[in-house]
Amino acid sequence: MSALAQRLVTGAILAIALIAAIFFLSADAMTVVLALLFAGGAWEWAGFLGLPRGVKRLPMVAVFAAAAVAIEWARRGGANFDWLLMTGAAWWLIAAVWVTRFPTPMPRAVIVVCGFLTLLPAWY
Repeated sequence: MSALAQRLVTGAILAIALIAAIFFLSADAMTVVLALLFAGGAWEWAGFLGLPRGVKRLPMVAVFAAAAVAIEWARRGGANFDWLLMTGAAWWLIAAVWVTRFPTPMPRAVIVVCGFLTLLPAWY
């Protein structure tokens, strides 16, 4: 099986699993599933920093997870994060233009900020 075919099959299986989770899991259980997906996204984003797979990526995942927990806790307390959604939307417009100039060298701090701008609005 080619790499593309394998990715398509994996994507289809994961899409079916996610749709099933949306329909059959409680809100709290779905939050856990989405948190695991979010942690996976943070793990992969740590790869953009050049961090090898393994323990060296855990601090990055922990920082993102702590931010996600803080957002979830505040949201459940009634906080409004519409500003975060607007920031995320603006970021995607900027990123769409920025990607046309790819590849551009970026300092690690910029990569981390880009991760927050990408992942946290998606979490919310």
